[in-house]
Amino acid sequence: MKKHGLVWLIAASAAFVTSGAPATERGNSDLVFQGKSIDQMVVEYMREKKIPGLSVAIVQAPYITRVTGYGYSDTGRKLLSASRTLFQIGQMAEAYTAVAVLQLVEDGKVKLDDPIEQHVPLTPAPWHGVTVRQLLQHQSGLPDYTKATPKNPGDPPAQMFQAVAEQGPLFPPGSQYAPSATDYLLLQLLIETASGQSYESFVRARQFDRLGLKETFFAGEIPQLPRDLPEGGEKPKKFLQEAVFINPVEPATGYRDDDLKPVPLSDALFRSAIYASASDISFWDIALAGDLMLKNADLKKLVFTPASIKTDIPTSGPWRFPGRPGLMIASGSADGFSSVLCRFTDPKDLLCVTVLANREGIDLEPLALQIAGAYDPSLGPKPKATPAATPTPAPATSPTPAPKPTTTPVPKPSSTPTATP
Repeated sequence: MKKHGLVWLIAASAAFVTSGAPATERGNSDLVFQGKSIDQMVVEYMREKKIPGLSVAIVQAPYITRVTGYGYSDTGRKLLSASRTLFQIGQMAEAYTAVAVLQLVEDGKVKLDDPIEQHVPLTPAPWHGVTVRQLLQHQSGLPDYTKATPKNPGDPPAQMFQAVAEQGPLFPPGSQYAPSATDYLLLQLLIETASGQSYESFVRARQFDRLGLKETFFAGEIPQLPRDLPEGGEKPKKFLQEAVFINPVEPATGYRDDDLKPVPLSDALFRSAIYASASDISFWDIALAGDLMLKNADLKKLVFTPASIKTDIPTSGPWRFPGRPGLMIASGSADGFSSVLCRFTDPKDLLCVTVLANREGIDLEPLALQIAGAYDPSLGPKPKATPAATPTPAPATSPTPAPKPTTTPVPKPSSTPTATP
């Protein structure tokens, strides 16, 4: 029996090596990918990318099983990144805008193939005929107004468009994919005319408040948040008297350069600028998978299915589909912050990793995939292949003349010289 048991163990070990490590059982806290714990992966990535503060949330639907802060949300005041720290999510906010548009389609107030000028009268004439669907999918061809105008969030939309209003689409609408901030600014204006509310009010009512998200705000609301501001180097102390300051909901400070000069808090150029905690984004993500925000199956398919336009990486508006079945990625970078949301929607996975950082221009996708790999190695990035070493040609050999012997005199009676090589 012992011999048979040993044979079985060897066979099982061989199968494990050849098939790859299995997914970690749900509830197992021993989470490692390529020999590193999640904490190790995060700390090493922060050190490599010089990230001051970072927050991670992990969904194993329907649970949010991990929410962890790392480093500083504000380096000057030594405020910590914690479970309720708010980060600006940049272009990831387009996913919220897209859901709002589809909710209006579901309400019967908008049709996907409506021309945008039907809902937004100030649409410049050269842009007429571009459809709601093409704007959602970033297939409009419209020039990006942010690349032609200085950042001034207070400007009215018509003024923001002015620098590019005379330009028509850069390619026939519907023929190519090209992200443009103009697409989603037009969609925000559509939401206002179709709903009869401000963009912010509609999204807050139909998404933030409906889901009970208490850690998600528009940039203009951030200054209104109560804050325990330390002055003169003092530590926070209001939490000793007021419960609202215990593990407070407070915004991180954004940083752009290696010198870590803070980026001033302002309403971003995108009117959809959203600050949120990693936990709230995870909650929103779980709701997106169900019927809480969208019920129509065909409309959901627009979110969860790549568009028909061929691109290097299949896309659907703000979402990318990089190859693995069920994997969807949305990311952003703006005003001192970076963000990524990786959703593994295959029924056998049902995993989501959100990573937020207070440094602009950081690609957080590799870290998110490494973290996912701790739950199932097949979800993580594949190790980079080590290039085969190029054999070094042997040096040409030529006869080496024998060294001439040197003679060293020795005392008599021996007079024979001693050769030294």
